[in-house]
Amino acid sequence: DLHTAYRRQRQMCIRDSLCTHLIYAYANINPSKLGIERAYPTEDDGLVSRSGLMFDFTDLKKKNPKLKTILSIGGETSSGNFKVIMGSDKNIKSFAENIHIYINDRNFDGIDINWEYRGSIYKTEFVYFL
Repeated sequence: DLHTAYRRQRQMCIRDSLCTHLIYAYANINPSKLGIERAYPTEDDGLVSRSGLMFDFTDLKKKNPKLKTILSIGGETSSGNFKVIMGSDKNIKSFAENIHIYINDRNFDGIDINWEYRGSIYKTEFVYFL
């Protein structure tokens, strides 16, 4: 698929030695599991242990040990699902715990929350989540 080929080619062109931090965009939000998941099958195919674009991305740290990799969550297509997560303190806590497991498994150093069009109604919940 063209999108997958484009993503793989773009990743191979990253000059990791010029950067201190790189952000991988995006992981989707799965509101029914209170967690995050890949946006495309090639990012983490689940068939071969520790394979896929997310693992290729965080493996850039092997060439540049000072590099920090960050997983961006949300984006325009998945941001609406934050509203389900922010519905209760229990959901927020479970979501945060599941993110921690997900990024540690894939060797990311942190997250970026890209919640577009949030509105002021979720301000308190968003601060609590952070």
